[in-house]
Amino acid sequence: MRKFILTLLLLCTTIITTAHADFIPIPAEQAFQFSVTLEDKDTLVAHWEITPGYYLYKDRISFKLLDSETVGLGPIKKPEGINQQDPILGKYKVYDGTVDMRLPLQYQQASSLTLLACFQGCSFNHFCYPPITKKITIDPTKDIGKILTGVSVIDDDLPGSSAVSEQDKIHQLLATHHHWLIILSFFGFGLLLSFTPCVLPMLPILSGIILGHEKGMTLHKGFFLSLAYVLGMAMTYAVIGVVAGFAGHSLQAAMQNPWVISLFSLIFVLLALSLFGLFEIRLPNAFEQRVMNLSNQQRHGSYLGVAVMGVLSTLIVSPCVTAPLIGALAYIGETKDAMLGGIALFVMSLGMGVPLLILGTLGGKFLPKAGEWMLAVKSFFGILMLAVAIWMISRIIPGAITLLLWATLLIVCSVFLGLLNDRHDWWGHLCRGFGLTLLIAGILLMIGAALGNTDPFRPLANLNVRNRSLPAESIFNLIKTPTDLSHELTLAKNKNKPTLLDFYADWCIACKDMERTTFADPTIQKILREDFVALQADVTDNDKLDKLLQRQLNVIAPPTLLFFGPDGHELKDQRIVGEMNPKEFEKRLKSVLQIIKRNTQFD
Repeated sequence: MRKFILTLLLLCTTIITTAHADFIPIPAEQAFQFSVTLEDKDTLVAHWEITPGYYLYKDRISFKLLDSETVGLGPIKKPEGINQQDPILGKYKVYDGTVDMRLPLQYQQASSLTLLACFQGCSFNHFCYPPITKKITIDPTKDIGKILTGVSVIDDDLPGSSAVSEQDKIHQLLATHHHWLIILSFFGFGLLLSFTPCVLPMLPILSGIILGHEKGMTLHKGFFLSLAYVLGMAMTYAVIGVVAGFAGHSLQAAMQNPWVISLFSLIFVLLALSLFGLFEIRLPNAFEQRVMNLSNQQRHGSYLGVAVMGVLSTLIVSPCVTAPLIGALAYIGETKDAMLGGIALFVMSLGMGVPLLILGTLGGKFLPKAGEWMLAVKSFFGILMLAVAIWMISRIIPGAITLLLWATLLIVCSVFLGLLNDRHDWWGHLCRGFGLTLLIAGILLMIGAALGNTDPFRPLANLNVRNRSLPAESIFNLIKTPTDLSHELTLAKNKNKPTLLDFYADWCIACKDMERTTFADPTIQKILREDFVALQADVTDNDKLDKLLQRQLNVIAPPTLLFFGPDGHELKDQRIVGEMNPKEFEKRLKSVLQIIKRNTQFD
């Protein structure tokens, strides 16, 4: 076992250290060195020293004077700039090198001036910074000829500034290269993710593995089996994460082929039937004997087999689109620092695996080892295996069929709980009560399937004809290509409205959850219809056009939601990665509208 663990660690280290960092983004203060000089009592000169390899957007530079009714800024003539072309943004102008702008002052008398300067830039390697706001206080009587640098402002109450998105904060954390802080932070991210549905489907899988090794199971063996599973999961996140970061492809989409999903759903069904006692999953005798001689393991496999199951479970069952994951992948893709990004994802996966380690270790010690209790426990985890199989296959089959499968599982469970038994003790009554509840739920799901519904949480939705929300898809205009997006952004500009672009896929469980809850919320629908142009890119097929659109917008995987201002530029700090509930999403929509309003006033 020690050799196996060392081999895994060495392999992971070898892979993630093969690349070196050929571009590491520098801090914004260093990339865009900004200062202001009071040339005379009527003129300010704004000055930038832009580091080679970086540039500023011409139309993202703006100024405003605060707290002064007697002072204002006259017309500002910006330098011409350099022409750039982008399939999404179209034509735009940028500045590089040294830039000066003269700001005419129009005032009668003032003891002090407070200037806000807002600007945004990127590197030519496609690394973009959030908007930067500088606040400079000027004394017209004393500061003539002085070079003033001011202070950076991060305050939602000031024009042109906004909160940095969570994935951008994580990106910036990686850019600091404070290795111990990064390791501790990503382990903490993993611990937080372990309490989300990202890890939930893995619990019955690992439990089934532990139960499969029921003979001679000890605390020690349960821990190392679980550790092998978690290391397989962590290696997958690290290695595939590095590859995805370089390629810019989705972790999820790569393994969402219908044939792959069907195969693994079938595997989980077979594992469930094995736990029910219908048959035993055994290797061929000759091969089994060889494995036993080499690894001294039991008939159900080896530590290597458990690690492989961890790898496959991560690829097929687990991938969740989260801010830490996207932040790390974006960092890898932009800086090519595979070592740091891969280690961060590896450590995050170890944090996610903590509950799996606890479950496997304690399960190996405290799960019943024989008798009727053992049969009941194995049957319970067999049912959980069937639930995982239905959850997986639901990505590629009609929603009504999924409802029918859930209904069948609940009805079978009601019989398993003893609905038809005639025991009259308290345990019998309790089991029949739960069984009856599951039977009723299963019947409701069957009725919902007959009505054509697809939501297992609202199987009778079609019966509620009053105050029913319109389908979420009716909010969105569908797009497929960068040309489609460019056309829609032009229309939004003519309407003077911001644009929301939602990346969706049928195989994305979180996307379906948002469609069912967030986008079906009447308040959300009202805001989107009245104040936004709502677009949706369905990347279910993951074809060349889908990949092109995702690559040009730096989208790793759905669900990802992008906001564009009326000018067609993305508000990168407002990007949403992963699922968001209606209440939080409503706040985000209002925040975007407020930012656009302030920017309009600021310009």
